[in-house]
Amino acid sequence: SAKPSAEPSAEPVAAASDSGPGAGTYAAIGGGVLLLAAAGTFFALRRRKAAGTDSATPGSDAPQTS
Repeated sequence: SAKPSAEPSAEPVAAASDSGPGAGTYAAIGGGVLLLAAAGTFFALRRRKAAGTDSATPGSDAPQTS
């Protein structure tokens, strides 16, 4: 039972040690992409809501947003 549990745990360690600083770089890039995606969707939803309210009531909301 020791070998099956040792092999899967050894593979990620070997992969991490092989990539070295690359692993941190990919992690940073991945985190940045996730943050950008979250921010992009957040602002896209805000713009859609603002555009929806502006088109629904152009008289009251348009002066406030512009």
